[in-house]
Amino acid sequence: MFIAALVLCQQGATLAPSDPLSWIPGTAAERTLKVFGRVMSDWTFAEGGEDTEAALGTEIRDGHEFRRVRLGAMGDLSKDIHYKAEFDFAGGSTAVADAYLEYTGCNFGAWKLGHFKEPFGFDAVQSANYLTFLERSSVSDAFAPARNVGLGLSNGTDAMNWAVGAFREANSTGNTTTEAYSATGRFVYRPWFQDGGKRLVHVGLAASWRNPDGTATYRAVPENHFVPVFFTSAALMVEDSTLLGFEVAFQEGPFHGQFEWQMAETSASAGGTDASLDGMSVQAGWFATGESRGYKVKDGIWDRVHVNSDAGDGGTGALEFAARFTTLDLTEAGASDDLTAITLAANWYLNDWTRLMLDVTKPEMGDADDLTIIALRAAFDF
Repeated sequence: MFIAALVLCQQGATLAPSDPLSWIPGTAAERTLKVFGRVMSDWTFAEGGEDTEAALGTEIRDGHEFRRVRLGAMGDLSKDIHYKAEFDFAGGSTAVADAYLEYTGCNFGAWKLGHFKEPFGFDAVQSANYLTFLERSSVSDAFAPARNVGLGLSNGTDAMNWAVGAFREANSTGNTTTEAYSATGRFVYRPWFQDGGKRLVHVGLAASWRNPDGTATYRAVPENHFVPVFFTSAALMVEDSTLLGFEVAFQEGPFHGQFEWQMAETSASAGGTDASLDGMSVQAGWFATGESRGYKVKDGIWDRVHVNSDAGDGGTGALEFAARFTTLDLTEAGASDDLTAITLAANWYLNDWTRLMLDVTKPEMGDADDLTIIALRAAFDF
């Protein structure tokens, strides 16, 4: 082993490629490589909650978690062929996030093949790097399908964009473990769009038909990842289900807002009962320092906030305040009551890639009504 190590050291200059991109297949003049990543470190504190603990039958504790620790690479293999591979190491295991090839050489749209988000909802397709709150709404968590393996097609103009896809349900490693499959699509129209999105109105519709391979479950999350789930339904006997979503967003300089409504209609198989479930969330925010949220026209989603002056050396960074109200009805899936949640947020963007976040959330669901959740996040990406 020692002799082999010496040989490798002596031959290192010969073995190491002078061009690191030579490891990437494709045309030498067109292939590119970008390494990226993110870290989100969360602290959660629970105030009160004795009645909630009794209702849930579990302890609610304070603590820390790394919500996301991701590393990935993306780039081009040729003019029209692009790739992305991203992995999440939070929670002590490795999960596949995005892992796909994309072909943009067709006039009628871009083809995507691999593991990626189904085009459903606004919060769900949004990168967590650019969310106003630590977590997506309870409505998005209950209904939006997130990432699966499949084939997608998307296209758009300055005024609109659309995306459709066919998917097989996959676990966190990208493997299919059931026969569940789906067809999903989203359409976004921008009747007003000025100053690169600093002034805009965004309206979207989404739908998904799903064959869940026999059963489906739904859950109510109190808009915090560390606190226990408030409700998880029993496995519903389902032949198929339909998801519908409606979304509206606006921005006027430093003011922004967002509304989402989603529903699930399940058709029961033998021995089951049909269910109609729905929920909505509404939020608004304001940058006290005058910034606006970025907006990615290609995908119809929020994008990075560009800070007017970085914190330090006389700069202040960006300061944002926001509020959200959510209500979720899963009573036909067995929940005893609706879930409601109010969240107040304050975010300090030190620069374009670093921010400190504070959420104070008051969730209520039946007898689980005395808990206040205080959550802090330090996050950066590159």
